[in-house]
Amino acid sequence: MSRSARRALVPCALMTVVVMAMFVTPARAVLGSVTADWPAAQVSRGSSVSVTGHVSGLELGDGVFLQQKVLGGWRNITKVRLDASRNYRVAIPTWWVGTRTYRVITTSLLNTTLLGTPSSSWTVDVVPTYNPPGYETQYKYSTSSPARWDPCRTIGYRVNARQATSGAITDVKTAFKRLGFATGFRFVYRGTTTGIPQNGGNSWYPAGTQIVVAWARPSQSSMLRLFPNAVGVGSAITSGGYVNGDGTSISRIIRGAVVVNSERHYRAGFGTGSTRGDIVLHELGHTMGLSHVGGSRQIMYPMVTSGPALLGKGDLGGLERRGARLGCVREAQYRTATAVEPLAVHAMP
Repeated sequence: MSRSARRALVPCALMTVVVMAMFVTPARAVLGSVTADWPAAQVSRGSSVSVTGHVSGLELGDGVFLQQKVLGGWRNITKVRLDASRNYRVAIPTWWVGTRTYRVITTSLLNTTLLGTPSSSWTVDVVPTYNPPGYETQYKYSTSSPARWDPCRTIGYRVNARQATSGAITDVKTAFKRLGFATGFRFVYRGTTTGIPQNGGNSWYPAGTQIVVAWARPSQSSMLRLFPNAVGVGSAITSGGYVNGDGTSISRIIRGAVVVNSERHYRAGFGTGSTRGDIVLHELGHTMGLSHVGGSRQIMYPMVTSGPALLGKGDLGGLERRGARLGCVREAQYRTATAVEPLAVHAMP
């Protein structure tokens, strides 16, 4: 599948078992009760918001966990100690957008596997700092079976910009930052590489590198040769034998690749018109498991448009639904060796 080179002008921690009544020592009271004063149910991404409350029945030095609801249970996010009055304040993560549910639960300073009675839960909608275009339903995935990155692992990426024009690495970093805001995944720049992704497993990737973005001529990459008129191609590699926290089967995306046609030149940045940022963000969407959509206001639309390179409501919806709000991906208990299978390769022609 491919994106048009000429834009039509249009206006992817350990689960904690909650123990409801646990004693620290025979002489110690049950881990105390906790109140929670939650902020507004909708906040803008990047806002500084916290939950505050009071704990009774704990000793000084004990604390509370902020927990996020994920598939199969609750995941510990942040731990803070109580102050002298047994009050607490915990910052709520708002650096990534989407809807998620939190609660506060007491814990012991000496043994953080001991958990008390939780507070009431609270659901927040963290919204973008801009008005995303289009409709939330305008997203598709590359395969019918679920596949996603493990949000509990850092995703390292490298860039081969030897054939790119000035500022290419900056545009790639910006695109990954926007994907992080949309998914809750933590992307880390590992530096440059001279490698050029090809069809297949790309087992040559450097250590700590899961995604490579490279500029190359079509003759240099079998990915581009599949689409000789493409301005860019993006793909992902998945591996089976994994489960979500609730035990449901999942394929884990383990590697991603983007090759941009160095013979096609576009303006740097993410502004209006045909831009390099648009191309990179679109192809990286494929490494996240997204496919093309019919909505022309989404970044996953297969043709470049004249609008700014922003993730639309559909893009954000698709990324969130397989992002960090689901919790960790882990190996199945009786995992057998599975062939590494590529997701469908997509391109912008």
